[in-house]
Formats: sequence, structure tokens, C-alpha cells
Amino acid sequence: MRKICLNCKYERKETETVSVFECPSCRTIYAKVEAEALRKAAREKKIRLAEEEKGRLKTEQKAKIAEELIKKDQLKEENRRNKEIRNSECVNIAIETGLTASQALGLTYLEHLQEILIQDERLLALSMGLIGAGTCTIALTDKRILIVGKGFFGGTLQSCIDLDRINTISGSTGLLTGEIFIQDGENRIINSVIKASVVVFVDKARGAIEMRKKQQQETTQHTNLNSIEKLEKLALLKERGVISDAEFEQEKKKILGYLY
Repeated sequence: MRKICLNCKYERKETETVSVFECPSCRTIYAKVEAEALRKAAREKKIRLAEEEKGRLKTEQKAKIAEELIKKDQLKEENRRNKEIRNSECVNIAIETGLTASQALGLTYLEHLQEILIQDERLLALSMGLIGAGTCTIALTDKRILIVGKGFFGGTLQSCIDLDRINTISGSTGLLTGEIFIQDGENRIINSVIKASVVVFVDKARGAIEMRKKQQQETTQHTNLNSIEKLEKLALLKERGVISDAEFEQEKKKILGYLY
């Protein structure tokens, strides 16, 4: 049988008289060299696999970083498009309120306005004017009137007036501009409002206030009807002896607490 020493590469001849377990040339024990060769091969394989795994992880990491960058770019682009859409919607609403296209495009603080709108809040009218000496954007939503402008010491100043708190809103127009008056416990005057928008803004605001009152009345009526139905059911339970007089009175007080 052909036998080659892994240490010196000597090929053993059939006529050799040295032990079959030993190389005739370098006297190395075959099994010892072969075991070392197996261990070396195992170490090399382990190192190779580790390098391959390291390369794979590095490739995956690069792919992950690239994917994250792509997602960030996509999100940035989506935010940019959404901002353009929102600004376009604001411009259209401002034009519907009475501003010219150039005036609508010149509205300030639109980005800040978008940030303070709450979820499901619908923009109804937009105009601009002055509070004190500062230019401001006036926004009407289905829930509030928002006044956004520059503060005295820089930064952005905002006033949020819930429609439920407004007692009266009115307007007047002069030769070039107009004024909007809001009474909500405070007397607020917005000067130098674009003339063509005053009447539209005030009318839309009054309509939104009436709609809020109507919605609240409907909610109250619905609550009252539910409470009356509960009282009737409670009285029926008392008549049938399901509940005691004391239990009836206790539950009735709870229901009447909701009713009034």
C-alpha cells in the first residue's frame, strides 16, 4: 500500500524494513503527523469560515446601512411631498377665503401651523393680518381659531381659541384692509386683515361655531335619551323585585349625575 509521509513527503517503498508506523526517511510517526495535519486543517477551516462569516456580516451590515439610508431618503421625500400637498391645500383654502394667488403664496408660518394642527382637525379658512406690530397668519379650523406670528423676542407666538369659548366674532372693512374682532373672555383685534377675506372668514367662523353647538346639543340629547332608557329599565327591575329600593336609589343617583 502506497504511503507518503506528510512531514518530508517521502514515499515508503515495499522493501522498507522500518516499522510501518514510522517514516523511514525522517523517522516521524505517521499517526502523529496525520493528526497534526487534521488539526491544522480544522484550524484553517475554522479561520476560513470565520472570515467568510465576517465578510457575510460586513456585507449584511453594508446592505442594512444602505437600506436604512434608502428608507430615510424615501421618508424625507414623502415628507417633502406631504408638505407640498399640505401647503398647496393651504394656498387653495386661502384663495377660497378671498386672498389672491400671490397673497396666498405669501402666507407665513404655514409649516408651524401644520405642526400645531391636531389629528382630524379640518382647516376651513386662512388669512393674514397684524397683531400689534407683527404679521400673523389667521387660521380657522372646525375646532379652533389659530393665530400664529412672531413673538416680541423672536421665535413663534401662537394663540389657540376654542370655538366653544368664542362669544362673538365680527369684522369690519376699510378702504384697503379690514379688522376681525373676537370676544372669548378677552377682546382680541386682528388689524390689517386682507379686505376680501374678512367677511368670508367671519361667516365661516360663525358657521363653524354653530356646527359645534349643534354637535354638542346632539351629543347631549343622545346622552339624555340613554340616561332615560337606563332609568326606565332600572324602574322595571325594581318593580319585578330584582333590585331593592336602596339599590334603585343608588343607581338612579349615578344615572342622574350623567344626566345633569
